[in-house]
Amino acid sequence: MNARPVHEASGLLASPCCLDELIRAGVTVLGLVNGTLRHTRLVVLAALVTGWSGLPVAAEVPETFVEAMTWYRVEAEAGNAEAQFLLGYGYETGSTFGHVWGDPNPFPVDLAEARHWYGEAAAQEHDRARVRLARLLLEAKGGPADPDGARTLLEAAAGAGERDAMSLLGFLLLTVEPFDPVGAYLWLSLAARAGDDIASTNLASLESTLDDTTRERGAAALKDWLEAETR
Repeated sequence: MNARPVHEASGLLASPCCLDELIRAGVTVLGLVNGTLRHTRLVVLAALVTGWSGLPVAAEVPETFVEAMTWYRVEAEAGNAEAQFLLGYGYETGSTFGHVWGDPNPFPVDLAEARHWYGEAAAQEHDRARVRLARLLLEAKGGPADPDGARTLLEAAAGAGERDAMSLLGFLLLTVEPFDPVGAYLWLSLAARAGDDIASTNLASLESTLDDTTRERGAAALKDWLEAETR
């Protein structure tokens, strides 16, 4: 293909609700913590992970990113998929994630641990974990490359409607054997419809190279998908 698809790594992948909504919800909940709001954004995530009931008293509110990650580990080891995802993300990004929240304390990058916790969450059908794990498998980070495993994860997440999975799966089908331009057309089209700019760019690149027959097959696959969604 003449035009090269692109797929840039992003930060924390899109979730069903935006971070601002989580923060607003968390501020309300944190009003129950002895009326004390400390390190609000950190506690919001920890409170959301541990659930609305049984919130800690103010003395137990984590003061650092590392302490918050300790909360995630407790919940992750108890089987909480969202905590497993957040712990995996902490290990993937290290202190970078902490700095997002204004916390200077370091948290070490450990990509093998990131793979482990993403895998635990993915086993519970956590779609954002599936996408993050697929990235690590494709890039051979934290362990050997496993493009087949990545494709399986992305197919599951994309089938569940995860936009980032659709975009990355479309990219994968164009760049890693076995190539599947029809499947790539389908997933990039769906991701682009959901507002993914990278998918839109890759779709335009793909369309410029397709013959009429392949384009028609891709359009038919997209039509079938959309019709199935409305049933």
